[in-house]
Amino acid sequence: ALQRGVAERDETIARREAHIEQLTARLHEYEQLRRDMHNHIQELRGNIRVYCRIRPGTTTSAVTVPPFTKNKLEIVPCSGTGGATAAAAAATGGA
Repeated sequence: ALQRGVAERDETIARREAHIEQLTARLHEYEQLRRDMHNHIQELRGNIRVYCRIRPGTTTSAVTVPPFTKNKLEIVPCSGTGGATAAAAAATGGA
């Protein structure tokens, strides 16, 4: 009876250790996925900042931004001195 109890305990410990190994492997997979998603979000944020960047002109110049067209980038020079330009790109895609 004592040996059977020891065998059951050893079996329970082995099952639990195997389960811990499986959970640890899943944890590593999910951590890698989280890092990849975080990096992708950071890259998209940077791309959005670049697509929406507008250079300031002089106080008298005006910037006109044309309507967005999917996957099209258009640069429109300002009418006035200072040479400022506006760049616009669709949120989905772009050049």
